Amino acid sequence: MDADSSLLYDRLEAVVSETLTSTEWTLTEVSDGYQISLSKRAVTITPHKGPTGTPNWVLTLLADGKTVGKFGPFDRIESLAEQVSTVLESKTWYTVCCDGSPE
Repeated sequence: MDADSSLLYDRLEAVVSETLTSTEWTLTEVSDGYQISLSKRAVTITPHKGPTGTPNWVLTLLADGKTVGKFGPFDRIESLAEQVSTVLESKTWYTVCCDGSPE
């Protein structure tokens, strides 16, 4: 990954610890970014090359293995961390189909 990997991992770990004080979770470095795993959902953080060549990150929320939300791209670690906190605090547990109904 890029030079900010250690800084990003540390910031993600801190924001998850602060947000999920009574929930079990794991933060794992995966081949294409990071994954925060909870019992029924996961959040992936994937780097993409931004317009200036610096990394931008896309956050994907998965519930029961299905994508229920995508956020980004974020060009700053702090903006990404704020969105991670917001997503972790959300109660999204279903997939919305193209017509707006739960899948």
